[in-house]
Amino acid sequence: MNISSSACTSRALLVGLAKPAPRAFVRHRSVNKGSKKVLVGRKDEIQAAPLQRGGEFLRTANAQRNGRAGLRANRGDNPSRPPADLSYIKDIIEVTPFPEPSVHSDFKLNQSGIGRDTENRLDVETGALLEVRRKAGHEFIVYAYPVRSGNSRILLAALSHDGSMTMCTPEEVTFVIHKFLPSDQVSRIGELEVPTTRQELMARVMTVKKLRDFSKAYQDVYSGISGKFHTLYDDLAPQDPEEWGELVLQDVFERLDLDASNDLVRIAAHNHLMDRPDSFLPHQSNFLNSTTFHLRPRAEVARIQTFWRKLSTDRNFLDAFAERVRDYIAKLRQRGHRDDAGVPSCSVQEDIKFTEDDQLIVHLLRNSLRALRTFQADPYETMVPLIIKAVGRHGAIINDDDTRGLLIDLGVFAPWQDTVSCRWDITSKDQSGRPGARDAVLSSNQTLLARSALSPHEYYPSDPLEAIRHDFGSLPAYVIDDVTAHELDDGISVERDGTNPDYIWVHVHIADPTRLLHPDHELAKKAARVSESLYFLNRFLPMFPSSFISENSLSLGTASAAGEPEHTMSFSGKIAPNGEIVDYRVHASILRNIRVMRYDEIDAVTGWETNVPTYPFGGQPPAALAPAYGQRELEDLKLLREVFQRRVGALLRGNSFVFGRPKAEILSASGALPDSLHSSPHPGVFRGWPDLTFKVTSPSWQGARAVVAEAAKIACTVASMFALERGLPMVRRAMKPPLCGDPAELERLLSMRDATGCVPEQELLKTETFSWRGVYETVAPDAHWGLDVPEGLGYARVSSPLRRYVDMLHHWQLKHALLHPDARPLFSKEELQGFIKHPPLLVLARNAQGQHMREWTALYVQRYLRQHPQLVGGDGPGPLQSVDAIIKSAWIKPVRETYGVMDVTIPKLGLDATLRIERGREYPQLTPGSVHRVDIVESSVAVAGSVSVALRK
Repeated sequence: MNISSSACTSRALLVGLAKPAPRAFVRHRSVNKGSKKVLVGRKDEIQAAPLQRGGEFLRTANAQRNGRAGLRANRGDNPSRPPADLSYIKDIIEVTPFPEPSVHSDFKLNQSGIGRDTENRLDVETGALLEVRRKAGHEFIVYAYPVRSGNSRILLAALSHDGSMTMCTPEEVTFVIHKFLPSDQVSRIGELEVPTTRQELMARVMTVKKLRDFSKAYQDVYSGISGKFHTLYDDLAPQDPEEWGELVLQDVFERLDLDASNDLVRIAAHNHLMDRPDSFLPHQSNFLNSTTFHLRPRAEVARIQTFWRKLSTDRNFLDAFAERVRDYIAKLRQRGHRDDAGVPSCSVQEDIKFTEDDQLIVHLLRNSLRALRTFQADPYETMVPLIIKAVGRHGAIINDDDTRGLLIDLGVFAPWQDTVSCRWDITSKDQSGRPGARDAVLSSNQTLLARSALSPHEYYPSDPLEAIRHDFGSLPAYVIDDVTAHELDDGISVERDGTNPDYIWVHVHIADPTRLLHPDHELAKKAARVSESLYFLNRFLPMFPSSFISENSLSLGTASAAGEPEHTMSFSGKIAPNGEIVDYRVHASILRNIRVMRYDEIDAVTGWETNVPTYPFGGQPPAALAPAYGQRELEDLKLLREVFQRRVGALLRGNSFVFGRPKAEILSASGALPDSLHSSPHPGVFRGWPDLTFKVTSPSWQGARAVVAEAAKIACTVASMFALERGLPMVRRAMKPPLCGDPAELERLLSMRDATGCVPEQELLKTETFSWRGVYETVAPDAHWGLDVPEGLGYARVSSPLRRYVDMLHHWQLKHALLHPDARPLFSKEELQGFIKHPPLLVLARNAQGQHMREWTALYVQRYLRQHPQLVGGDGPGPLQSVDAIIKSAWIKPVRETYGVMDVTIPKLGLDATLRIERGREYPQLTPGSVHRVDIVESSVAVAGSVSVALRK
């Protein structure tokens, strides 16, 4: 494969390594043509490049060429001369009359949108108008069909305003108008970049004309309502200068008296907020579905404005700051700042004080380190390079690592500080005592109505379900978790059915905070806001205050250790020999016989097969000691293992599987680490380095972890079955079967499942017609293909109410039904649908733990690169030597004019990485799933945490 300048068309529409055009929505993809590798987008080869629709090849290259040639021959067209450019479309439009655009108020926004936990689920039909946004602006396009990318994602192929076919990701779609064009008209526009028949040409002409008419009407409406938005931020932003606010688009219509039924008005109002990035920030994980904007704090807006004012009025503003910075850094270095020896520590240097201008710029630099989706301009994007360049501490290209590095050198950030754990939506109180987002009491989610007569500060005066709790007596309940677990919220009992011993009852007992909390309690409202607990390497951010858990003995095992019974919610499933759940029960319960166990100890005692993690940088801990278990405990563990085998056997007899790859994890033996000085007017001297271990876990769980995970799946399925029987709406997790165009490929993947139903990701990447689909949330009992939950049963989370709000919500719903069997559900279907559509403000923290770990693994690799450069690259025994990478996607993302990057994964390190592809260099066949020897060349920490590799020369 040769990436050369000759491979770039003059328009640079499909070739990713060409300089992107202003709209630059098109990725680029390589395909095999016999033994030759060709680049999609070259006009002399474009007809030989089949696209893939919904996981299937549209057609082979020959069939595509022959079919089109026959059609042209019948119509008298010349098949060998596709149009050279698209300027002719504009000429035809100018002379071809076309009726005025129809009224757009009947085009309704699809409310299903993108799911809460996956960004590539978008329900949209052919002919829909999509607004696609990037930092540079937005564009209207007409959706045509899906295209499978090499990493099992679906992209959207659409017709752009100039008549060419373009592609975008679902994440880039910020507004949808359905039925903008009839699907039969869109089906006639063709599938290549340029039209190749008269029918395709005329279909594109008509489509482009309607797009232009819509754009003109949109501009008129946008200009007409612009005056209404001038004071919107000042009117709605919270009065606390450091507090973030929230705004739903529907609220804008009501406040500004706009017609919410007209889509032109809707999209114009939406873009007025999008076009004010210094004031309004769109929801980062669920914008299309929720149409929610965050309002930046007044203090942050003022800082941004103050910076630009000072820069325009004081020509020495940045130069003076740079001079002071160099002086600060020199003094801190003399005092031992960033000395790695010893345990981590921090001493505040009170004799050094930042000026007012220094504190302003430090605030701006710190606030710039946020992982933002790229569909809106970043108000810090222009500002930060000016600051970094003035200081002169940067490489050839200024990036977020330069910002993080400057804050570390200034004694503001600790050298071990990641950027995820200090994001605005995650932080708690800072050193100045100002509350962070997690300290707010009120939930931003207003879809759940108030329903308790108690005040927000009162617990239930007594256990509401005390009279109907089922007492499990002496039946043992095993609480199994890691040694480092913060909250023990589930236990398992097992016994054979008294009537037919071939059937086994599994009872999953869950901690019960709702015996104290009603839905309107202030702690419940805060839990709704933060959504779930966050487990960071350097700090633990619980959904509930630790004092609430400990003082009320909510963590399982705490009450029994004091001689008291444990109050739980129990979900019981009767497992048949074929692995099916044939009976079930849900109880409020009491446990009197609890035994706390650890995963590794159980594996050591039972000898269950388990995947042993690897430690590529050394530091493997000693093996767990096998404790002395009694005969009853060993028999119960054996019975639990039998349940697991039955359930997995049922999965293996079906067509479900999951895929996995090795995953990196950082372990710390240093305990709590000194925090950064985020808001201090004084810098700090940070010394030492935490004791870290780099661990790589296996692609699938086995042993005790797999047994406990299967029990949790049984509990969540039982909860959904019980709710269906009682007519109770629940927030269920679901997953549709993958798209597969070749049954033989599906059979090949199914044959490669391991004992837990897991297929190596590499094998999935090799497939050409298989597309994985994401998890979504729904009130319907949809199937969950990956968990082998069939249609009509559903899967509703109930197993972790101490660390996940939706589980607690389900407990309230189920308890209300147990107490009042004939009453209406506590939470209506409409309320829960609203909960799905408008997730809590802090739902973007859902992905924070993964991002946090990526930063720490990148930090570990970065540190090794600097300390051991002689052990990096080439073949050898070192952890960063003899490194192989697996290609995840054949799509090359443009980065600069001279190079692009491809996504790869490194099994040895359990890391995702980017492979740099340079123009003009010869490359081997880089097909998804192929393995190539690479060298680690760079590791960046800030915001995303990424490792870069290059092919071995």
